[in-house]
Amino acid sequence: SKVKKYALFSCDKGFKLVGSRVRVCEKHGRQYRWDGSDATCLAINYCEQSLCFNDGSCTEEGDGYTCICPSGFTGDHCETDINDCSPDPCSPGGTCIDGVYSYTCVCKPGYTGDNCDIGIPTHFQNNDDIGKLIRMAQENILKRNEENKQARMQGKSVGSAEWIRQGQDTVNYAANRGLNTNLAKNVIIFIGDGMGLTTMSAARILRGQQLGGTGEEHQLSWDKFSHSMLAKTYSVNGQTPDSASTANAMLTGVKTSDYVIGVDEEVVPQMCDTVAGHEVDSILRWSKREGKAAGLITTTRPSHATPAAAFAHSPYRYWEGDHQVPESEETQCPDITKQLVVNNTDIEVILGGGRSYFMNENQEDPEYPLKSGFREDGRDLIQEWYDHKLSINQRPAYVWNISAFNEVDPANTDYLMGLFERKSMHNDADRISGDIAGEPSISEMTQKAIEILSKNENGFFLLVEGGLIDAEHHAGRAARALLETIALDRAVETAVNMTSENDTLILVTADHGHVMAFGGYSERGNPILGKTLSDAADGKPYTTLTY
Repeated sequence: SKVKKYALFSCDKGFKLVGSRVRVCEKHGRQYRWDGSDATCLAINYCEQSLCFNDGSCTEEGDGYTCICPSGFTGDHCETDINDCSPDPCSPGGTCIDGVYSYTCVCKPGYTGDNCDIGIPTHFQNNDDIGKLIRMAQENILKRNEENKQARMQGKSVGSAEWIRQGQDTVNYAANRGLNTNLAKNVIIFIGDGMGLTTMSAARILRGQQLGGTGEEHQLSWDKFSHSMLAKTYSVNGQTPDSASTANAMLTGVKTSDYVIGVDEEVVPQMCDTVAGHEVDSILRWSKREGKAAGLITTTRPSHATPAAAFAHSPYRYWEGDHQVPESEETQCPDITKQLVVNNTDIEVILGGGRSYFMNENQEDPEYPLKSGFREDGRDLIQEWYDHKLSINQRPAYVWNISAFNEVDPANTDYLMGLFERKSMHNDADRISGDIAGEPSISEMTQKAIEILSKNENGFFLLVEGGLIDAEHHAGRAARALLETIALDRAVETAVNMTSENDTLILVTADHGHVMAFGGYSERGNPILGKTLSDAADGKPYTTLTY
């Protein structure tokens, strides 16, 4: 607010009266302060007199001055505190608390945002309300500090002996556990796309805080595994790899160049005539040769770089559909989705998104009637997949929504294809209320896949990709990336509970990391999605997680 305030007296413009007595009189039609004798007029600087209160800024203007008031104040001299809660900026999602300079909105359940104006999907409210989580963590800090204070006063703090005991228990468990030398009948590989060490550390804390703890002491499902290791992720031609070259290394054992799928380093990206003779097989194909069942699960698309490395051979990871392959290359290089259906007819379970890559451009999408498929060759690969299974006397099931997925009976299903979105699936926080038809969680897909694949007496191979961790990091959305990591954690826990160490090997890894940093000197239990407890060198606050 900008309010004009003029002087109560006037001499010639831009001048003031000099005298020891403060009186106002009129002389020659002008008002001025008078010292009892003839007045002398000199130049005045009004803004040197601190006329603007509450940090208002003063500006000379004509024969007076102007006070420019900071947020929250008004009046000629910025002397009046504004009621920032009138009109209510937090309605209807929150309650407004008036402050000295501004206001604070305390959000009601189901709302978030600075003004509590963003509705949270029901599933997110019930499980992952970030605002509630931060407030809960802050309350836990105060509660824990008080408890620790009382414990110290009563001589009941943890003490060094307890820490020593915990360390000894850990060492004794590792020393006495022994080695599992059994031959694995089943292999399950979980890949968190972009899930580097920083992401895992932050997700571990977030999950612990969701459960009401400080977070740091929490263990993700794979933290409890008996063995852990580190892996280098560079590709043949890249210091920083992409998901295609890393998936190639993990699933085939062969390092290759960025952007290529299921081939060695001799293949030149986007050049089909360099592929022949340089194809490499994956653990999925090795498993099928051993008579095992096989399955693919992803929250992206089956044709996405990570799952594609299990079955396809392509000089370019982005040739997922025929509409993306140059006409000059289509004969030599079938698109990745076509390779899945035509060349890999023996994969029992395929679950993820990517429906439009299987449908032609004349087909109406069942979930989005105004949308159609991507394919330009006129083929309906979903129907082709289904018809092929019937032709070999198998019992197939194709589903595209949560209700149909839930109705699938593993005991009476030999092959299952579930394509729940046109492109990638929804983020776990949005998959129920944010999706028209509903989608299963990555945990639910893992359970259904194991139930179907475990019917094979020879065992099975299952690849599960949490692909949206990477997508959310690319978008700079740390909270959602961590929620996707937690969703993967639940899927791993499901697999652990459904299988036995005696015959099943479970590997959890990542194809690469991301540039999310974890910094600051915050107290234990500080909200991992909040600010650090100290400011940066420039005096500004900053969040614990940054990019």
